[in-house]
Amino acid sequence: MKNNLLLLLSFILLSNHSFGEDTASSEKDSMVTHVVMVWLKAEVSAQQREIIMSSAQQLAEIPGVMRVQSGLAIASERPIVDDSFSFGINIQLTNAAQLNQYLQHPIHVNYVDTHIKGNTRKLLIYDF
Repeated sequence: MKNNLLLLLSFILLSNHSFGEDTASSEKDSMVTHVVMVWLKAEVSAQQREIIMSSAQQLAEIPGVMRVQSGLAIASERPIVDDSFSFGINIQLTNAAQLNQYLQHPIHVNYVDTHIKGNTRKLLIYDF
């Protein structure tokens, strides 16, 4: 009984990604989420904001991009929620290598140059 319990525990620990030997390569192969939080300048109109947000859909044409979603900040009275941003963009990519290629892709560079630069007062990016 004791041996079976030890065997089961060993199996569980070795099956867990945080204890496996090949954690680094499995992280490279797993999906990546690229989150961009955007604070627009005061002079950017609601119509311009909509164009910037809807234009983000062109990023879905970049190889490795699985999904592109954009949306306005949802007002919240909870003190832990930061709803001060204008909108966010959530991009899911197949893996970390694709993220690096995505950032250099002409469609991404053009989107940033055309819509983001000059219109934003603050930008935060989270990759995981």
